[in-house]
Amino acid sequence: MQEYALGRGTYVEVAGVQHYKREVQQALGAKAQSHFSEDLKCQLIPEVDNPYDRNAISVRVRNAIIGYIPAEVAEALSPVLQRLIVSRYIPTTECRLSWLPPNESPDSGGYVRAAVTLPEPHLLLPINDPPANSTLLPPGRSAQVVGEEDHFDLLFDYVPKEGEAQLYLELRLGTKVLKNGTQRSSVYVYLNGEQVGELSAATGKKFEPTLQHLDDVGKRAVVLGTIKGSALSASLTFKAAKSDEVEDDWVRALPPAPGPFVPEALSYNMPATYRPPLSVSNPLPAKAPAKPAVEKSGGCVMVLVAILGIAGAVGSAVSGIV
Repeated sequence: MQEYALGRGTYVEVAGVQHYKREVQQALGAKAQSHFSEDLKCQLIPEVDNPYDRNAISVRVRNAIIGYIPAEVAEALSPVLQRLIVSRYIPTTECRLSWLPPNESPDSGGYVRAAVTLPEPHLLLPINDPPANSTLLPPGRSAQVVGEEDHFDLLFDYVPKEGEAQLYLELRLGTKVLKNGTQRSSVYVYLNGEQVGELSAATGKKFEPTLQHLDDVGKRAVVLGTIKGSALSASLTFKAAKSDEVEDDWVRALPPAPGPFVPEALSYNMPATYRPPLSVSNPLPAKAPAKPAVEKSGGCVMVLVAILGIAGAVGSAVSGIV
């Protein structure tokens, strides 16, 4: 399974952190001996077997549960994260974690506070799959697609009821004939194989070396874009690093665009991931999924069992990912 970084959004306070002080110390290790305040990568793991709330989403730092997404947020978020998990992706985001050890805090066992950044649920996943053999350009500053008004008849079908969505766009090198008959290179923008706009000459130039390199190695260039619109018009933007901003590690790896994702469904065949706080002396046992559900999974759940942990291995859920 691979990590899937959720986009940035607003910060949401993590609930129940006071019950997970031992786990926070476990996650911080030696750093828990003194004041700690940093942004860390965390995993958001849906717990459909949670005995208190099947929409529960635990926040995990270095394999330690430090709290939960508030219930009113988790209800809308959980189905999307479940879809990611069964698509073999581990959802991650940024966690702002603050800690005071017991000897520096008036609170028993120390003081802890945490918040995670979350986009709106409808902006968590792109609404389309990436094209085959594609590479996702690394994130960067925002760029505007031009000429979308000439393709509104096509874009209209992608404007969601919320008025905004993420989608994969493909950038292709091409040639444009100017009014005076001369030609210049141009970068065209495609959505699911159909042209939906282009980049301005100045913007396109900044991406051309990357696109040429990908073309030379037989890869298709994909960016994560945003569509905003209504019944009358639509616009496209994307955030991607320009050629002089791309790091050498990305050039060597050429990571594929995440996807395809399993289709949306009313429910997903999830493994058991719940585990009680270390401070609970007589915890409720974690619920194990029914055996037939595992057998009919075609191997997907068995992979998740190994990574997220069920039966006797619930305590090592998602180990080694962060």
